[in-house]
Amino acid sequence: MFFECGKSISCWQRIGLCYDILQTILPFASCVEIIFSTLQQFDNHQKQVFGVTLWSIWKHRNNRVWNDAQESVQDICDRAGTLLTSWQNVQVTRHVQPNISATHVCAQWKKPSPGRYKCNVDASFSNSLNKVIISVCIRDEKGHFVLAKAEWFAPIVGVDMGEAMGLLTAMQ
Repeated sequence: MFFECGKSISCWQRIGLCYDILQTILPFASCVEIIFSTLQQFDNHQKQVFGVTLWSIWKHRNNRVWNDAQESVQDICDRAGTLLTSWQNVQVTRHVQPNISATHVCAQWKKPSPGRYKCNVDASFSNSLNKVIISVCIRDEKGHFVLAKAEWFAPIVGVDMGEAMGLLTAMQ
């Protein structure tokens, strides 16, 4: 899908990476092998363009399968370009911001007390599917994995309620 589909090949041609990618495709190579071989050959800018284009092709595939949506090669490449530009702008903004004397909080996972477990919960929201996806991960006092779970429910609720539902799921 990423490298042999006609639309994908047209995307790689449009952004100027087709020849370089074709050089890394070996007979019987897996998609993962192709991606990592290609990345080893690219400079930083090419890696960025390759990554966002790969993601945009994947997004196109999902739009086609789940929404029966048709997108042109230009649509796929434009979405990739917009994502890359947005990401680059955020990187510049992060490095240019003035030094503020506010306290910075560094979020870092900490082990629970001996004999206890720690549960991390996250909720994500899909407007297009009208669903909330909950992820739960439980670790012991040594930080070792104990249990994980993911589930979804509908309809969409607020962030607080989604996180609370995740916590309820973990406790159950």
